[in-house]
Amino acid sequence: MAAVRPVYQIVTDPNDPNFYHAVDIEFRWFPGLSTIQRRRSIVSLQRAYMEEYPESNVIEVTTKSLNHIGEQFSPFYLTVKLPDGQWKPVETVYHACKVYEKGGPFLDILEKEPGHARKDERRYKNGELIGFQFGNKTFPADPPTYFFTWLYITALTEHPDQAKILLDYDAFTDILFNPKKGKVNQAMACAIYVSLVKRGLLEDAMSSPESYRKIVFPNSLLIEK
Repeated sequence: MAAVRPVYQIVTDPNDPNFYHAVDIEFRWFPGLSTIQRRRSIVSLQRAYMEEYPESNVIEVTTKSLNHIGEQFSPFYLTVKLPDGQWKPVETVYHACKVYEKGGPFLDILEKEPGHARKDERRYKNGELIGFQFGNKTFPADPPTYFFTWLYITALTEHPDQAKILLDYDAFTDILFNPKKGKVNQAMACAIYVSLVKRGLLEDAMSSPESYRKIVFPNSLLIEK
């Protein structure tokens, strides 16, 4: 069975306004939910990618990664510090911070495991997603990858020894992400992080959510509501 998934490449050219390039790669997909099947698909995707970009160094950054190096960057495991000092998995925090037309954020989600947090049924019962609330900081829902990538990269800056491992790679995959079903994933965030570091912009970008948005998503400022 053939499938197409994006591989996220870093962008170090200062004249390129983008901080990642998503390259669609066709590869053989191995159906099934087992770790073995997921890893067979990862190998297939990365081999197909390396045929086109043989000089690249690519890594899977999910719980299904082929090694612990990539596995630790899953948002199920990577933690971020909350305003009250608690440390929680990025995945859990992301869902707890969602604000809908009729409710949210639902901070009790912070006490759930990541897998349960992402399945919380209130996301279906409160209208459209309109933004996020992290402490006293508010984030719009548009662009859709703004809050998640900011949150994820915030977590990386809080774990510098762990994050520096990513600098050895120039491309990232997330076999669990299907662009037809979702909008955010950590492979994209990892590519943005490495690009910011290598372009000397990480400190400026992470000085505030507004600075991050201005640097990473400059075009979104044109459609501010």
